[in-house]
Amino acid sequence: MTAPRFDANAWAGTWPFGTGETSSLATTVAGLAGAGMAGGLVSPLRAVLAAEPSAANADLCHKAANLQQSGFTLRLAPVVDPSLADWPNQFAQANHGAGDALGAIRIVPNYHAYDLDHSGVDVLADTLAARSIPLIVQIRMLDERAHHPRMVIPPVPVRSVAALAQRHPALTIVASGIFFGELAAVRDARNAYVELSSVESGDTLPDVLRTIPPERVLLGTHTPIYVPHAALAKLGGEGITSSALDAIGGETARRLFQVQGATAPQAT
Repeated sequence: MTAPRFDANAWAGTWPFGTGETSSLATTVAGLAGAGMAGGLVSPLRAVLAAEPSAANADLCHKAANLQQSGFTLRLAPVVDPSLADWPNQFAQANHGAGDALGAIRIVPNYHAYDLDHSGVDVLADTLAARSIPLIVQIRMLDERAHHPRMVIPPVPVRSVAALAQRHPALTIVASGIFFGELAAVRDARNAYVELSSVESGDTLPDVLRTIPPERVLLGTHTPIYVPHAALAKLGGEGITSSALDAIGGETARRLFQVQGATAPQAT
C-alpha cells in the first residue's frame, strides 16, 4: 500500500510573471487533493515580492484557519526576511498566526536581497533549531531562463546552503527549487534535505538517489507555478524500492513538518 503523498513545496497567491499564475489557498488545496495528495506545506506567494512579509503571512494564516477541508493535512510555511530589523516580530506573528499548522519557516534570500551569511540568518537558524522548526531556503522561484530579461534574479548559491547547514548542525534545512546539477553541493550536509520540483534529469529519481539518499529527498510540486502531476511523475524509476518511494513521497515530510502519525526514518 502506498503511503499518503505530502507536498513539501506549495504556494497560494499570485505570481505576476510568466503566465501570471493565481491560486487561492482553497484552490491550491483542492488542486493538490485532486492530484492525490493527502497534505501539503503552503507559503504565501505575495510575500516573495513584498517589502515586508507579515501581511501576506497573516492573510495566509487567516485563510487557513477558516478553510473547510476534509482528508487533507495542511501545514504552513510563512516567509521571514531576517535581513530586516523586525524579523523577530515577523516570526512571532507567523508562529502565533499559524498555531498548530506551522510546519516550517521559509526564506527567499535572492528576492529579498541578502546572502546566507547575513547575521540575521544565523540568529533565525538558532531560533528555529531550538524549536525543532525546519528552515526552507528557496533557491529560485523559476528557472532563470524563464525570467523577464529586465528582471533576472540569480539563484541562491547552493554552496552557501551547505555552509549554513554546517554552521547549524541542529537545524533541519530544506533546499527548495534546487536544480539537479546543484545537488552535489549539499550531498555531505546531512541536515540538508532537497525537494524535487525543479530537479530534472534523464531518469530523475534514480539519478537523484545516486547523490542524495532517499531519506533526504522530498516530493515538491511548486504549485501553482508548476503543475502537481509533473512532480508526481518523478516518483518512479528502475531500482527504486517501495520504502524509498514512501519516504520521498510523504513520510519524511510528515515527520519534518510535524504531522501526527509520521514514522519516517531519520537521515543518516
